[in-house]
Amino acid sequence: MLWSSFRNVFSQDDESALKYLRRLRSIEMTLEILTKTGVGIIINKIRKESEDPEVATLGKNMIKQWKKLVPGR
Repeated sequence: MLWSSFRNVFSQDDESALKYLRRLRSIEMTLEILTKTGVGIIINKIRKESEDPEVATLGKNMIKQWKKLVPGR
């Protein structure tokens, strides 16, 4: 359900996707938020499926930052 909601938002157009990614990037992410929401998995899927290089790059950079929150990584 959450994945389909995100997918609908991000598939509207590239500008909308970038807007939401930038807004999400501005949130101070915690490991707790990541595990409870699964947002990292969702953004990774969006990053892989996007044809827009800016969306893919921004998503990739966000995932890299979030991985640093995981102990032992």
